[in-house]
Amino acid sequence: MDGRKRLHVAAVVLVAVAAVAAGAILLRVAWLAIYGRPSAPTAAGEPLFRLPGGKTLVAVVEESDGGRTAVTRLAEGRLAELAAARGLGAEVVPPERLTAYRAGAPDYGRLSVIEIGRGVGADLVVYAVVQLTPAAGGGTVLTARVRVVSQGGRLWPEDLLGHRVSVTTPRRPGQLKSPDAAAGPAADLAEAVADCFGPARASAK
Repeated sequence: MDGRKRLHVAAVVLVAVAAVAAGAILLRVAWLAIYGRPSAPTAAGEPLFRLPGGKTLVAVVEESDGGRTAVTRLAEGRLAELAAARGLGAEVVPPERLTAYRAGAPDYGRLSVIEIGRGVGADLVVYAVVQLTPAAGGGTVLTARVRVVSQGGRLWPEDLLGHRVSVTTPRRPGQLKSPDAAAGPAADLAEAVADCFGPARASAK
């Protein structure tokens, strides 16, 4: 094989390697867009993110399409209960206060997470956006994208879409419109969100 042919073969090989690498990068970007950045491993019992102490916290759970369903209402209430029970905030905004603010605030759907927190007097917002999708073989996957936002901006995670947690129920999406059917899955989802922040603080016991 003469020099030109060798150069041609080498160039073809380099182009092929570059194409494979570019394809891998694109696949990685697509994976992160859909599933979010994987969390770093933590020691047993350690939180994925430790919330700042001494802060007033509000738990906000919204539907991905902006609506309100039995799942989001119940998950929001249960998450507030868990936050209070585990001492995740010096004070936890009662769900009733958030509900009243949501009903009375003009253009609530256009408010930023920071503005929602300010509106109910919270320093920290644990903000979860929920989506329901059919599970393979029947049932429903409830997925929440979780973020923590202070009055100064986003605290966690780095992924702009939020940290992904999910639970599965054998009930179909249409069945979860009923509060009775939604109660169990909503509680499980709230527990999965609260688990991101670990057990109660020693000072809150």
